[in-house]
Amino acid sequence: MGRLKHCEGSPSLTSSFSAPSLDAPFHAARKPLPTSRWEAVGPFPAGMREHPLMTSPLAAFCGRFSPSGPLADPDIAFARAPYGEGDWPSELPTGGRAGWANFEEKEGVVEIMYPDVRWGQLRADHGWAALQYSAQLRTRITVPSGHGALTRLLVDATQVVEYAFVAASQHETPRWYNGDVYGFGGTPSGTACTEEGGPSNYARSIALPPGEYVFLARVLYECRMFGDTGKHPPAIKLGLHVYLDRTPLRPHATATLLPGLTVVPDILNGWAMGRWMSVTVRVAPLNSSASTGAQNGTVEVQGAAFGNGLTIGTRRSVRIVPGQTRSIPLLIAQLEPSDARDIEVILTFTQGEKEWQMETRVPLKHVLLRDSVPVTMTFPVSTDSPSLVSAAVVLPPACHNSSSEANLPPVLLALHGAGVPTPSDEWIDAMPRLPGMWAVLPSGRTEWGEDWHGGSMSDAWVARNALSSLLSLVGHTVSDETVLIGHSNGGQGVWHLAARYPDRVRGVIAVAGYTKIQDYVPYTESTGAHYADPALQGILSAALAPYSNDLYLSNLASIPVLAVHGADDDNVPPRHGRAQMAILSGFLGAASPTDVRFVEVPHVGHMWDGVLRHPAILDFLKCLPRRKTTEEVRAAGFILATANPDETGAKAGIRIAELAVPGRLARLEVNVRERHQYDPTHFQLHGTNVRSIDIAYHGSAVTQRFKWSKRTKTFVQLQQATALRPASTTRAYGPLMRLLDSHGPLTLVLGRECSERTRGIARAYAHDLRMYHRLDAALMDDDEALRAVADRSIGAGSIVILGEPTENRFAAWMLVQDHIPVSFPTRGLLMIEDRIVWESGTGIITLCPHPTYAAALACLVAGTDELGLELAARLLPLRTGVPVPDWAVVSPRMRWMAAGGLIGAGFWGPDWGWSESMSWMDRE
Repeated sequence: MGRLKHCEGSPSLTSSFSAPSLDAPFHAARKPLPTSRWEAVGPFPAGMREHPLMTSPLAAFCGRFSPSGPLADPDIAFARAPYGEGDWPSELPTGGRAGWANFEEKEGVVEIMYPDVRWGQLRADHGWAALQYSAQLRTRITVPSGHGALTRLLVDATQVVEYAFVAASQHETPRWYNGDVYGFGGTPSGTACTEEGGPSNYARSIALPPGEYVFLARVLYECRMFGDTGKHPPAIKLGLHVYLDRTPLRPHATATLLPGLTVVPDILNGWAMGRWMSVTVRVAPLNSSASTGAQNGTVEVQGAAFGNGLTIGTRRSVRIVPGQTRSIPLLIAQLEPSDARDIEVILTFTQGEKEWQMETRVPLKHVLLRDSVPVTMTFPVSTDSPSLVSAAVVLPPACHNSSSEANLPPVLLALHGAGVPTPSDEWIDAMPRLPGMWAVLPSGRTEWGEDWHGGSMSDAWVARNALSSLLSLVGHTVSDETVLIGHSNGGQGVWHLAARYPDRVRGVIAVAGYTKIQDYVPYTESTGAHYADPALQGILSAALAPYSNDLYLSNLASIPVLAVHGADDDNVPPRHGRAQMAILSGFLGAASPTDVRFVEVPHVGHMWDGVLRHPAILDFLKCLPRRKTTEEVRAAGFILATANPDETGAKAGIRIAELAVPGRLARLEVNVRERHQYDPTHFQLHGTNVRSIDIAYHGSAVTQRFKWSKRTKTFVQLQQATALRPASTTRAYGPLMRLLDSHGPLTLVLGRECSERTRGIARAYAHDLRMYHRLDAALMDDDEALRAVADRSIGAGSIVILGEPTENRFAAWMLVQDHIPVSFPTRGLLMIEDRIVWESGTGIITLCPHPTYAAALACLVAGTDELGLELAARLLPLRTGVPVPDWAVVSPRMRWMAAGGLIGAGFWGPDWGWSESMSWMDRE
């Protein structure tokens, strides 16, 4: 690639770089590869969480970059375009044209802003949604030579949505990587035990041939993350640090332990507060272009640890491919109290016929119950082979009361706000402290997590359930009742958790909580809305129904609720809390319900000193009314709502088990129309979109399943009484985001002979899962996956299959099962039901049944060619609020039309078949 051309006065992007000695003792160069000046095109509008459905608006105009006609790939065209040549239509700048701009890097940060845009006018007209904008940037990076054909790099890219390296002679589509848009690399876990100025614990491993590259970056100003800057232009602070990965390539040292990501329980009165711990290992990428499949270059890891009174080991080995980071879960066995101050962890690595060991000591923190100080407890997502070992803070009561076991205060389950690390002193100090009341502060997996939906919600409930068994080790008993409390994003999480699992909740305290993500920053300014059929938009909107807390508020009737809001809150306006109270009051049929209260605190904003210790909150906790019995709740009548039975529990022992039409909301009226004639032996049930329900016997954990009969227009008993199930075993439900609520490591299945680009997609997604959700992922070849299904060793974790049937035998086997109406009649040809897709650059991403566990999900990602596969893989779930249902068919038009470029999308039927009412395609 020649030097970038510049208009007169435009500075050069070329930098010189001298590589440090490869014999240096540390694992990464202390200073990143230099970049100083960036060139950008923008700003362009960007809808809320629209980016996975869209790459660049420049894709519609890539011919502008080349006088001889459009280049095959718009990203390469942008990388090679002369600086300053041309401008593009955009609704944001005055005059409607977006052009070029220069931005300087200062102290490692590039501040991107457009002060000439009339942001105040846009905000006044369209609200926060108008502040969302995107820009395309580029700079030049020189990658020095190392040992071997490839130079290994570690990349930290913050407030970057995605990035790519474009080489001089490159013609194929660049490989794009998700950036660290939330800044996880700067969090306590991202910086723990790292060298000052060095790469974070979440730096991405990449290997590239040495030479000059144009580094492309896509950035996005998102109001949910960065806030409203008021009178100042909204600014993006891009941080790019590319380091040389200096992990030695000697066979006995290709792996690096990341001590900052170790998860270990505290020792309370001599007992470990958790049966699991984990350490994290990164394996360096190969320095050659050899295949990095499961059979070449992989490292098998087993662990063991020893401390006084503690024995720790792995249940099975963990396979790590070059360039991947994985956690090694260690099961803790303890038969007696321990006074060990640390434990020695020994990791045994196997690579081919070679074996070596790595040892480290993990310090242990000892806590005494009488001191009432915070305690860290650990717990797994699943007990067999955890997809992560998570941690939560347990806050003992300031003083223990003498309540009897039958009159213990409920446990406080506290949900933090966005970007708040759970162990922070500020969050711990904010907790209300009452005699005898314990508090559990879960992490939700990360500081951002899934907005307390999906996997974050599971993390919170597992943490709460773990408390009782762990405290029993030290002879302490806590209540089995729970009061939910949360602030900001955690306040929204309180609405979410309580309305999905009402029988688990004694009381609800939502402080500064917004109604739902669609209301916080609206989706009204999406690019795709300008192009997409309204019927398609309706289906995509249905994919967001599980986030719609207002649709679930009827489930909270009969539960005491307190909503608190600062009157001057300019982050989450108090209207959100008022709306929730008005909706809930409507379901209760009372203008001033006794158990529902809204408190608007004058003269305070989003956060203030003592925000969770406001007198109204303390009074609520002290004066909780008697819990209504199941019979009382049933007699009063209620409406149970869900868009997904897999993440909705029972109310008064009654649960919606199956939907008649997945993708639509289901409501079940219980004694609502006959509430004055309640007979405990006979229910008045009226369902909308309900296929079957579970009803628990009085005061027991035994349930009956009833299925709706179209013939009799009633619910008919389907089976004899059985033990109560936590979720439907008929089928698991989407939308696609549900893949992340995995009950074990995600398995990424690749064809043994698949391309290196396909393997790159798998490695990149495994990295994204770890950084964004702390989830573990295993890469597996298709033949091995087929054997694992045969012997049922594949586990209950979600499965992602990459590649169409001719390149992935596992995909071929899954499609032959004929569970979903998708097939590939021949290479390059895709059929959905009876619709044929043949265009180049098209692909599909679709949920399908897990091959061995009915309550789990699998996902197929395939394309008619490599571009189609890459575009489909962009929709693999990562961030909340992306409107993707059970399946979607992509096309190259998505790059600038977003959802308007979809060929089809929809939900599968109740038995995984075609759903005419909840599907849309652009062809008959």
